[in-house]
Amino acid sequence: MLQLFAGRSLLVGQTHWIFAIAVVFSTWLLNTSAGEDIFRGPTMGTTFEVIVNAKGLDLNLDEAGTAIANELQAVNLLMSTYLEDSEISQFNRFDSEGWFPVSTPTYKVIARAQEIARASEGAFDITIGPIVNRWSFGPNKDIETTPDASETKAILERVGYQYLELQAEPPAIRKLKPALEIDLSGIAKGFAVDQVTARLESMGIESYLVEVGGEVRCRGKKSNGAPWKTGIRRPIPGRGEIVEAVVLDSRSIATSGDYENFVLIDGVSYSHTIDPKTGFPIQNGLTSVSVVADDCMTADALATAVSVLGHQKGEDLVKSMGGTLFTITRSNGQFLEQWSTNFPLTTNKEPEPAPFWGLLLAGFVIFGVAIVAMSVGVIFSNRQIKGSCGGIAALNQGRLSPACDMCGQKTTECQELQDAIRAKQVDEPGAASDNL
Repeated sequence: MLQLFAGRSLLVGQTHWIFAIAVVFSTWLLNTSAGEDIFRGPTMGTTFEVIVNAKGLDLNLDEAGTAIANELQAVNLLMSTYLEDSEISQFNRFDSEGWFPVSTPTYKVIARAQEIARASEGAFDITIGPIVNRWSFGPNKDIETTPDASETKAILERVGYQYLELQAEPPAIRKLKPALEIDLSGIAKGFAVDQVTARLESMGIESYLVEVGGEVRCRGKKSNGAPWKTGIRRPIPGRGEIVEAVVLDSRSIATSGDYENFVLIDGVSYSHTIDPKTGFPIQNGLTSVSVVADDCMTADALATAVSVLGHQKGEDLVKSMGGTLFTITRSNGQFLEQWSTNFPLTTNKEPEPAPFWGLLLAGFVIFGVAIVAMSVGVIFSNRQIKGSCGGIAALNQGRLSPACDMCGQKTTECQELQDAIRAKQVDEPGAASDNL
């Protein structure tokens, strides 16, 4: 069952549709089976996908879809810098050093962001909004020049997580510099994933995969008993090949990369990840960072921090916060993969998926060959086709075809024939087989 929320975007922001479609396709490719319900739609300038195994539950799909949309919209209304009346936008316009009341969810996200900012020594910093906007990664996309050293220095005077204070009861935040602004784009999508999963669990759904803009959390198993998987993509713009597959259960993964979200200024490509200390986009060669953690909000923020710190320092940080790390570095036109020993990669690397149209064409070709071969088998051997490959078995005169392993309708006669051929191959090791 597919529920598609095709209306207005729940969070107005920068949309990276190629990346979003590739993530959704790779998630679908690794996790679809007949027993899941799937919910998809636009949110936060990107897309979301929720796959649930509601086997044994009396799940109302309309209610579930509405609940998911409401959770995503709630995060939007609180934390978007693209909405003028969001809590964050109002705080950014607040030019006083007094306490500014915030909701409990907003306080929770900012508190975690500040904790990670301290642990990373400022590599993750939610106050870098002004410099992010100057590099054309904020609401204003029309900036076509890079800031010079003096302009960067002036902007950085308004940046620094240490100039933001929090109060737990009642929840409030305040600026120690009136011009301070915050931007939660490096942590809000992960928080949205956590909110959706909490809502699903409150509905009795204990097996699911939730993905928002590439940030993912999984719990339980699919309806066929297989684990949920998500893919780490090859860091090439516009391509969705999976280089590694990750198995998750009650954990989250977030990925930050410079290969989809970047800006071209005077013919030079600049990453969207800004080093808060220099005010310039990172240039350390890291092109993809994936962090697995207990919650997606933490994984999201840590992925950004590691992008700034590099693999070695980043791994120490991630480990100190209970996570594990996988990175891809570009060097001299080559890609170097590095990962923590406990990073949950599958035992065997998943094959890279062919493009969708290639898969479709290959399917038609295989089907056509099978039909022709079956027909030829009947014509030349005058045998009745039983199962889905009797004609092929007859045509090959005792030799197995790869189609035998794909057959889903084997008769007893067909199975006995295949068993006899395989037994002969064991007795006669030199015998030829199309399966070898």
